[in-house]
Amino acid sequence: MTIRLEKVTKLFPGVAKPAVDALDLTIESGQVCVLIGPSGCGKTTTMRMVNRLIEPTSGPSPRPIRSSCVAISAMSSSRSGCSLI
Repeated sequence: MTIRLEKVTKLFPGVAKPAVDALDLTIESGQVCVLIGPSGCGKTTTMRMVNRLIEPTSGPSPRPIRSSCVAISAMSSSRSGCSLI
């Protein structure tokens, strides 16, 4: 399963600057992805959007992409293959 984020933005109420701004990210099946950055740069917010714990303000919701063996239509049904630490 591949996870793709395309122009995903998350803006929290009462905050002028987006926590995540127009992020493009593709994580291919089998890849290990590590988000590194300073405090407040959007790492946790990004992972929460990938895991569908929060929804993006704009841009499509993170979604799995059809793999060679299975098509997954909803991120919530595929959480067993993802880990957030």
